[in-house]
Amino acid sequence: MIEKPYCHTLLYQSTWLSISYYCSIQLQVSVHETDDPNDQRYVLVMKGAPERILDRCSTIFMRGKELPMDDQWKDAFNRSYLDLGGRGERVLGFCDYMLPADQFPPGYPFDADEENFPLTGLRFLGLMSMIDPPRAAVPDAVAKCRSAGIKASPYTFLVFTSPVSGCNDNATPAITGYHGYW
Repeated sequence: MIEKPYCHTLLYQSTWLSISYYCSIQLQVSVHETDDPNDQRYVLVMKGAPERILDRCSTIFMRGKELPMDDQWKDAFNRSYLDLGGRGERVLGFCDYMLPADQFPPGYPFDADEENFPLTGLRFLGLMSMIDPPRAAVPDAVAKCRSAGIKASPYTFLVFTSPVSGCNDNATPAITGYHGYW
């Protein structure tokens, strides 16, 4: 029997801090108030490159419980990440952390430059994958390479995708085959 996945929903009322996604760190962070009037804590949420997310997590949220992030969970993560990336899909990782109210009281002055909030010891929530087609300019760029006598290959394609989409080496052959570049 296949177990139904556990779903957890946390609603946000307002955002106190947002650090935009940057290719150099491959992460996006924001801090929010919860929608629960009885809970004055802030929640830090992070998304980004799965391996960067995993490196920052010490626990995992599974079936409604927070568990230690051990080697078994890391192996499961790696298998899932490689499987999804191997299908040519863009994979994002997600994590969060409920900030302790005694250290981060209401009105706390969060500062992205000072990073006066935790960015490690977070709780891993999961992976999400999506089909992420290359930019419209890619087919023309491949055609120009060919007309100039440059043999384009799936790994040449990384030049067009990696800086923008975060494509991993594992996904490149699947993406290029799916879009018919070779």
